[in-house]
Amino acid sequence: VFIRYALNEKALYEYMSALIWNESLTRKYYQDQAIFLEENAKNLYLVLLEHLNSVNFRLFLKEEALDELTYWKQRPDAFKRHPPPVIAEPKPVDNQEEFPEAQQAVVAPKKKKRKRKKKVSVIADIDTTEDIKQAEIDKKREEEEKRKAEEEKLRKELEERERIQQEEAERIRAKLEQEQRDLERKQAEIEARERLLQEQEEKK
Repeated sequence: VFIRYALNEKALYEYMSALIWNESLTRKYYQDQAIFLEENAKNLYLVLLEHLNSVNFRLFLKEEALDELTYWKQRPDAFKRHPPPVIAEPKPVDNQEEFPEAQQAVVAPKKKKRKRKKKVSVIADIDTTEDIKQAEIDKKREEEEKRKAEEEKLRKELEERERIQQEEAERIRAKLEQEQRDLERKQAEIEARERLLQEQEEKK
């Protein structure tokens, strides 16, 4: 069902690209000799898949048995090549017995119908080398963009950390200044009380 749906949506190339370029996933579930793990083979595979986007598919999707693992095993006839039907040749007709007048009648010759030659669509050869190079260039460009995005993300994280540290330092400095002012105020109050007591003693 997945392949039929992807072909109908012209998205099989995008889905398979996402799978193939996910190396951690392919190395986990595919053997070393698989096409998805060989660089040149998977590039060529994707190039061929990309050309399917120009074909319009209308595949049937509502068959419930498509999701069964034994779908094709239960239908062995689907893989067999059926021979073309044999058309029996018509029996010759004895004109003398059934159509005695046929000998006297003048039969006009039948015109032969010209068979139209079917136009064979020629599929242009694909320059696989150029396509593979372009795929490699696109891959490198994506990796470069990904690296730049990661660097930008890291830079923003560092700036955010510096901002938080700076705010914390400002808060601590403000707290220390407030404590210093409170201490000076208390010291001034103590000195004022001492002077007041001293003046009272002198008056006595």
